[in-house]
Amino acid sequence: RVIANGVDTAAFARPGARERWRAAHGFLETDRIVVCVARLDRQKNPLGLLEAFARVPDAHLVLAGRGSLEDEVRRRAGKRVHVLGVVEEVSELLAAADAFAMASDWEGNPMAVLEAMAAGLPVAATAAGGVPELVEDGVTGVLVPRGDMRALGDAIAFALAHPEMGAAGRARAARFDISEMVTSYAGLFEKL
Repeated sequence: RVIANGVDTAAFARPGARERWRAAHGFLETDRIVVCVARLDRQKNPLGLLEAFARVPDAHLVLAGRGSLEDEVRRRAGKRVHVLGVVEEVSELLAAADAFAMASDWEGNPMAVLEAMAAGLPVAATAAGGVPELVEDGVTGVLVPRGDMRALGDAIAFALAHPEMGAAGRARAARFDISEMVTSYAGLFEKL
């Protein structure tokens, strides 16, 4: 029996969070922000994400996370890339963003993608592991082959231009609400 991960989708409805976070971090309301919440390690391919993002004009990339590639990411980050390290209030960061991007080479069922969808962000990601089970290509985001950073850059630009995919993602994320996960586990335990 497969029980999907779940997130507290209600935690991502944060009235006023977009304006608060942007003001606190020096971003204007008109700035376009792409966010990635992930470890800065080989699996998540943050260097590939930097390569892909270089193809996206007039936007900022905000990276939340730490890892073995953090120093290299900081060295390669241009003026439009902001490396925050560990972020305590991920829901506030997601509320401030316009799109979510991830360049992973391999994945399980990434919680960060679920959280981004619950926050109403269109997702641009590599079709690694369980990502295609979460993101409906062309509806809630754009999926590209692993390792194709040119396509990922185009997907990020497309996601920014199509915010309606975020609303579709929020609706899809409701299927992965933590209450569904808890009910599934409880049912399985009772059956056993």
